[in-house]
Amino acid sequence: MRRFFVSSLLVFFAACDSWVQDVPDPAGVLSEEALSTEIHIPAQVAALHNTFAESFGALSLWSDMVSDAVEPGEGAAASLRDVMELEQRNISPANMYSSEAFHLVYQLRYLSDALRARIEKIGPFKDLALRNRAMYYAYLYKGISRYFLAAYFGMNEGGAGVPIESGKLVASNILFSEALASFEAAQPFALSATDGRLLQTLRARVYLLTDEPLKALMAAQNGLKPGDVPFRVLFSESAPNPWFTNRTIVMLPMRLAGIVKLIPEEAARIPVEEVRTLGKTVFRVSKYSNRTTPMVFASWQENELILAELELPQNVQSARARVNSVRSIYDLSPLTQLSAQGVLDERERTLFGTGLRLLDQRRNNLWPPSSGQWQYLPVSAVERSRNPNLN
Repeated sequence: MRRFFVSSLLVFFAACDSWVQDVPDPAGVLSEEALSTEIHIPAQVAALHNTFAESFGALSLWSDMVSDAVEPGEGAAASLRDVMELEQRNISPANMYSSEAFHLVYQLRYLSDALRARIEKIGPFKDLALRNRAMYYAYLYKGISRYFLAAYFGMNEGGAGVPIESGKLVASNILFSEALASFEAAQPFALSATDGRLLQTLRARVYLLTDEPLKALMAAQNGLKPGDVPFRVLFSESAPNPWFTNRTIVMLPMRLAGIVKLIPEEAARIPVEEVRTLGKTVFRVSKYSNRTTPMVFASWQENELILAELELPQNVQSARARVNSVRSIYDLSPLTQLSAQGVLDERERTLFGTGLRLLDQRRNNLWPPSSGQWQYLPVSAVERSRNPNLN
């Protein structure tokens, strides 16, 4: 498993950033006894940020390839089989891209669980603010790791659950419940109002996936507000944004490129670079323009679009106002009409390149023709072979 360096100096500046910088992950270097000491907690929080950045970057990219958000680009030839498996939804458990994402999420789950256990083992902290911040992130990433496993991975095409580290198969609904409980457990440790609202936005996202609209509405009403800073993932030269490093492997489908051509202002939400290569024109995703371009994991814009979706059709005026508040950020003209499909279109464009399109397609049954039936990324071949509970 690759290890990158993360800065504990930056961890406490803003709850809504995931930093990737320059302090080594102590796991695997120090003993369990040493790791269970207050002095080593900041570096473990930093390692969590780093692993989250890796897992979210990979998961968003390769799940978008399974969806209709992107398609194989001109640079996909070197890994054509693995890329085409994703694009055609005919995915082998040995697929190198989905397997990479799966094991990164496994690592995120392990590190978040281990951090919480070590904090509780230490007992009283000299620095209470450090303990609160560490507990917040331990529970936050515990919830995110369960959400990732439930929402993106499955034993078969339709999901059917995920094993936890060579254990028995855990159903997706159980993993979603664990995610919700973890976000709730993080709430008392939030050091700012934005920290707390972030947790509610994530709960609303999960409730959309579990088809509990009233609970989703209640959570979103307490979620991120216009003007709140987003929960960002920051990359570095040594731990780069995978969307940039794989920029020739994925490209924008003509369906979305055509929208940008027709409405040039949409390039603010779906940045695209038109490139002439191998005798043809391709449309590269340019949202992440260099190795350190950050990504957004959760934002007030997503929260407003969740509310808009849930308010339709009873309160069209309020839903339209929410959508238009999001559009105004990108200098797009306000909509005068809004339908359920219109909200989905707004979600696709505003949240492009964040891995949410696959989830929207699945919950709305929006599948284009393909040779395969996978609606999830498969549990890896390595986990299938080493886990006696799966044989």
